[in-house]
Amino acid sequence: GLNNNFFVGPVPIPTNALHNLWLQSNMLSSSIPSEIGECSDLKELILADNFISGSLPDTIRKLHKLNYIDASYNSLAGRA
Repeated sequence: GLNNNFFVGPVPIPTNALHNLWLQSNMLSSSIPSEIGECSDLKELILADNFISGSLPDTIRKLHKLNYIDASYNSLAGRA
């Protein structure tokens, strides 16, 4: 994974068939882009301990293979 690397900026969205996106404990900011819903092979999304704000995009519902998400310790709003 790409945990604990001090990456700064918005949440990057992979353009290939990625199964796991582990970006815990970086310095990512802004919101989770709606394009995350295009990552149809994504099974795990770990964005914990960053500076992400806003809410989970509705497009995350398109990720039918997603079985684990951790976005704790951010500034997200809305219902879980």
